[in-house]
Amino acid sequence: MSLNKRKARYSQIENSFTFSVENRGSKVSGTSMDRRSFVAGASATALVGCVIPPEPDPAPRSFASPIVSIPFRIDYGRRLIVQGLVNNGGPRDFIVDTAATTSVLFENAMAPSEAERSGLSDINLLGLNGVQRAPTFRIGSIDVGGRRLENHIAPILRDWENFQRTPHGVLGLDFLGRTVMVIDPVTSRLELYDAPTEEIEALSQGWRSVPLQKEALGLPSPPFLLVDVVIRRKRTPFLVDTGSRSTLCNFPAVAHLQTIPQITAPNRNRATVSDIYSDEIEAFILRKYAIDLGVVRLPAQPILVAETRFFDEIGFRDRPFGVLGLDNLLQQPFAIDFSENRLFVRRTA
Repeated sequence: MSLNKRKARYSQIENSFTFSVENRGSKVSGTSMDRRSFVAGASATALVGCVIPPEPDPAPRSFASPIVSIPFRIDYGRRLIVQGLVNNGGPRDFIVDTAATTSVLFENAMAPSEAERSGLSDINLLGLNGVQRAPTFRIGSIDVGGRRLENHIAPILRDWENFQRTPHGVLGLDFLGRTVMVIDPVTSRLELYDAPTEEIEALSQGWRSVPLQKEALGLPSPPFLLVDVVIRRKRTPFLVDTGSRSTLCNFPAVAHLQTIPQITAPNRNRATVSDIYSDEIEAFILRKYAIDLGVVRLPAQPILVAETRFFDEIGFRDRPFGVLGLDNLLQQPFAIDFSENRLFVRRTA
């Protein structure tokens, strides 16, 4: 159903639903929505011919009621952090990582000696230095905002080195599931909705969407989420990675952009990049580029370029590829529909 047809349909049934409009930033049932937030409530008396039972069942939850609504903060070296429980104990700090297929713990949350080996095969963990194999353990439950992973089996990772503070775990795609995740940097809230994408398009103003592609990238693991990014009118696939602090690309992508890295002043134009496994690589800093996601142009940010085994092992050694990180994503509210594979960006003035 097209957006115009959906709007017409909502207009026809406005007597059956009540819409309240609030300014951007106000709270609706614990939710921070767009400049116009619509809260739909069924009106049984408007349904002609229906018999109203004396004790009606609770109305279905509308899109304006998230299944998870929790604050987030930027911590542990500019990473997106939420708090949760491990086996009902906590609070524990988790990185929200849309490039992690499996939710994992670090040793400061549970030592391997405290957990039972799962007896299953080791799994692949993809980092900047390539794929590493990791054994799995029976770690129990993870609860974030009331959403739980029960009887969870996952690796337990070493704490970060070099005196870095280490979070307690990583929330991956197995936790986010088939939800719509909305992240609003204005209110610092992360919300998960159990609602179809068309609800966002029809009832929320200002969102623009681009399709995502699910690709296994040649690895024996669940697929990753890729989006076509346009820079200087050149289209390049990027991995959508909320676990990455920076936007990073390979050298073929630089050649694709017909751009030469600024490497004449190494102390100023180089940076050290680390991933959630504390692997580190050296990268060159390119000048700022504006990124186009569909019809939305993100404010220009520096892009890093590096040679890393990560690009080699996913089959992009000689082809343009990049990682879309938090430095670009958090410039405006954004949403990811993990069920229908779409990325939404809120158009800003």
